[in-house]
Amino acid sequence: MLIFSGSFLPLWFFPDSWAAVASALPFQFLGFIPAAIYMGYIPASELVPTLLAGLAWIGGLIIVVQWLWWRAVRRLVVQGG
Repeated sequence: MLIFSGSFLPLWFFPDSWAAVASALPFQFLGFIPAAIYMGYIPASELVPTLLAGLAWIGGLIIVVQWLWWRAVRRLVVQGG
């Protein structure tokens, strides 16, 4: 998570193959994207699509967590008190 978030090393220093993987994962929204917005590396024209992509990751991960939680609760058996 530290490597792919861009907190340790900004993503523009990554090789192309690593940058493609890091761009496909949601970890960049933890460190790299906020820093890039603050420093002005992401222009205003790309700000809304970037933030919408982050919101899409949030929504998708919430759906996955809810589904996993629902499955776990269905299998839960409490013995005793």
